[in-house]
Amino acid sequence: MKQIKKINIPSRFGQMLLQGVHGAVHFNYLTGEHAMGTDVGYHSRVPVYEDHEPYKCNLVPEKQCYYDGSALESDRWYHLWQCSGDKVIWRLLEQEYEYRFGELR
Repeated sequence: MKQIKKINIPSRFGQMLLQGVHGAVHFNYLTGEHAMGTDVGYHSRVPVYEDHEPYKCNLVPEKQCYYDGSALESDRWYHLWQCSGDKVIWRLLEQEYEYRFGELR
């Protein structure tokens, strides 16, 4: 498993990303004056549901993934992050990865 934390200062966009052999899961957020969570999502190497459309994606070897996410969930994660720090988000990302892909690897 690979943990990646990125912050783009000019745009105030941040991302915490957990990558594994099955795909990736992420938590996206904004910093600064309008700080908030913007997305909790997954990038699967295979379709997850019927008619799941592929997207161009640099997070999986195939360079296309099957993505879905939740802005509503990201708001809850953002508040947990503000109260408890990075460790809680890494734990939530691990749980999300296991939920989406069945195992943490």
